[in-house]
Amino acid sequence: MWDDAWSNSYTPKGETGPASVAVRLGLVNPGAEPWTLAGTALVDSTGEEVELATWQQAPIPANGAGAVVVGIEGTPAQLGCP
Repeated sequence: MWDDAWSNSYTPKGETGPASVAVRLGLVNPGAEPWTLAGTALVDSTGEEVELATWQQAPIPANGAGAVVVGIEGTPAQLGCP
């Protein structure tokens, strides 16, 4: 269950669209066991799987909250930006 989400992007000087995007997801773990991010998947508009970078500081404790970050680098077209 997600609690909050934040996103950031990086646009190189002189470019019109981002070269990377990262999303921080605040999550709530209602389960009885700690939760750890095991993997991610993203599919672009052509059906190709896109590799994501992931980061999690620590497992989310049982009945607790925590966050994960996922990010991607690519061209504006790959990132779905105008």
